[in-house]
Amino acid sequence: MAIAGLTDFTKMLGADVVVHAMDIAASEKKTSWSYIRGILNRYQREGLRTMADVRLSEQRFEESKARKNSKRQEPEAPRGGGLVDLSAAYSGPQGLVSGLDRGW
Repeated sequence: MAIAGLTDFTKMLGADVVVHAMDIAASEKKTSWSYIRGILNRYQREGLRTMADVRLSEQRFEESKARKNSKRQEPEAPRGGGLVDLSAAYSGPQGLVSGLDRGW
């Protein structure tokens, strides 16, 4: 059954695309026929007929993944956690609160 399926996909997509799908499955350590068939079905469904099509699709996927990851990263919180001396900003004649320069 797997050989017949590989033959059919090879006729539709070409041997290089089928071998690429098998390489992906091997790198994921998922070498079952159902996994390989799933990859090849996706290629067929998305209209990927050549290695150029497959590589472009993979490149777009990686770029969208990178964009999503960059959006998820939030700015890092300031470190230190110590107290801040605001007396200079809030006291004296030019400060926000008059009278704080009296030894508070």
